[in-house]
Amino acid sequence: MKQMTVSVSKGKTTESSTAHNDRKTNLEHATEEKKKAFYEQAGHKHIRPEYTYLNEDHIEDPYKIYDDELEDAIKAYNDKQNRDDRKIGKGQALTKKEKENQIIMLEYVDQYRKLNKKQKKYFLDNLPKKAKHPFEELQKAYANKSLREIRKALTHAKHTDTLGEAYYKKLKHGKQSAQHTEFLFQIGNAADFNKTDKDGNLIDKNGNIIADDDEERTRKFVSLDRTDPNGIWQQSKKVLEKFEKEFEKNNPNLKVFNWSIHMDEASPHLSLQCIPICETDKTLGRGKDKIDKTTGKVIQKARRNGLTKKVSLDGALQCEGYKKDVHDSRKMFTQWQHDTADTLTKIMEKELGITRKKGITNRLKDVHEYKHVQAVVAKNIEKTRKQAKTIAKQNKIINKNQQKLNELDNYGLLVTFAKDSVKSFQSQQKVAERKRDEADIARKEAEEKQKTAEQQAKLANINLINSLNEKSNKLDEKEKALDARVSAVIKKEKEQEEKDRELTKRETAVRKFEKAIAKIPKTVKKFFKTYFTERAKARGFNDSRASKYADDIVNNDKLDNAEQINYDLQAHDKASLKAFEKSLPELGVVIPEVGKIAQSVSEYAKTQNKEDKSKKVEYKTRAGAVVREPDRATDHKDVEPSEPDLTDDL
Repeated sequence: MKQMTVSVSKGKTTESSTAHNDRKTNLEHATEEKKKAFYEQAGHKHIRPEYTYLNEDHIEDPYKIYDDELEDAIKAYNDKQNRDDRKIGKGQALTKKEKENQIIMLEYVDQYRKLNKKQKKYFLDNLPKKAKHPFEELQKAYANKSLREIRKALTHAKHTDTLGEAYYKKLKHGKQSAQHTEFLFQIGNAADFNKTDKDGNLIDKNGNIIADDDEERTRKFVSLDRTDPNGIWQQSKKVLEKFEKEFEKNNPNLKVFNWSIHMDEASPHLSLQCIPICETDKTLGRGKDKIDKTTGKVIQKARRNGLTKKVSLDGALQCEGYKKDVHDSRKMFTQWQHDTADTLTKIMEKELGITRKKGITNRLKDVHEYKHVQAVVAKNIEKTRKQAKTIAKQNKIINKNQQKLNELDNYGLLVTFAKDSVKSFQSQQKVAERKRDEADIARKEAEEKQKTAEQQAKLANINLINSLNEKSNKLDEKEKALDARVSAVIKKEKEQEEKDRELTKRETAVRKFEKAIAKIPKTVKKFFKTYFTERAKARGFNDSRASKYADDIVNNDKLDNAEQINYDLQAHDKASLKAFEKSLPELGVVIPEVGKIAQSVSEYAKTQNKEDKSKKVEYKTRAGAVVREPDRATDHKDVEPSEPDLTDDL
């Protein structure tokens, strides 16, 4: 009949992790990146992710157990305290019913504020009888507060701790006792569920022994089929599920809130987390009552502080009937440990037909020490194997040497032949020594010749270096001359750039001057128009007739006699020329030398009609008559005032 070990151990507080135990539920909807990060952690490298879906998880809220089991004891303890800072929850924690009622009442107030008059009446009529009085009191308290403040109070009430939650957090952040305890239950070991060699050592695919302390060991195992319902893995899982139910029946003071069966490690095992709750007798108090010796009366009673119910593993085991040993504090737990292992053994024998085999773990403290011993054993086995291999190699070498000695015995007949060969060898050695002396003499001569050759080579190298230095100096001088030429060329380029800039400036000035010259004919016409209008006004014309008359003279090309215009401008009417020079900037021609523009105007007028010097200038009047130019000596008063001739002004 097959035998397997049964182990029951207590988990360390540093290794207890719900995220590790409940990884199937936690990683069910996680991303691939989060899964990869989880399995790459230092404490999770032994997990095989492809079998995590075979795990079994059962999760409950630990706060619920604290509220159900310890609420009355915590409330009684808080009622004894006079100061809030000594109360559990600092005087702000509520019972579970108080918290629920407060949330319901605040939700009622929130809904009531949103209704109109008819809806409010209907709401009040349908309120439960028990809720009417607290609702009215709460409505009065929040009558002057806004809807936002009511909702703020509602969220605050939802986040307020119950007495059980406050006690759980106190234990979590404290150092006296843990808020829960973890146990590990396992049948068999890694050798029962994975491949082994003849000696029972775990092996990988290649047949190599794997040390038990190797973090990557379970990834190298060639495991049995874990999904087979009739296989050892699934049958062991059923055994552990039945044992969990028996555990809750046999241990009423150990309130289980989380358990999980792991099928993705070296062997199936049950990780169980529970809250050990015990009832303590506080009626006797701490210490003894002070009694007056003379009267025999009690002067001061003993202190009766503390919870009547609290979280303690030793206390829970005592409540279940186990007795505490004063001399050995672990004896009570080991007794419970053996009893629990017996119940697991019975279920294993009934379901699998496998009896229990006592292992080395029965003489060790915990699983961690067992793993350490297993690792030491595996290392010792490996050392003995290596020593056996080295001994076998040494035996082979000894056998070979013995064969050689046997062969040497057969060579005794050849000793005489060896002596004769030695004599001949000595004679040959003398001849060789003579030749060696001759070779030494030749070698010395060759060394002297080599020294002379080296000296000559040194002299040749010195000459070569000197010639190279001269050439390098000449090259340096040429480079300096080239640098001077390049600097001169750069200077010329800069001068040329400056000249180009000056030329561009002159070109822009010439363009501006050309634009100004292009405006000159217009300015001339404007000037003569104003000139003739003023002359006409001086002779008696009104404004309209004078402007029309000036337009006829300017627009009908009556300024053909350029010589006469020039003469008038230069000789007879220098004042008008100055006026013309002043009027040029006002008419839009803005250049530095206005006199030059006037001179260019006169030159333009001279060249306009050199052919018509002898002709007499005729002007058309409005009636169409032709009037000859009068003599300059004649008086202008003889001319008719209706059609005055203004050409004499030119």
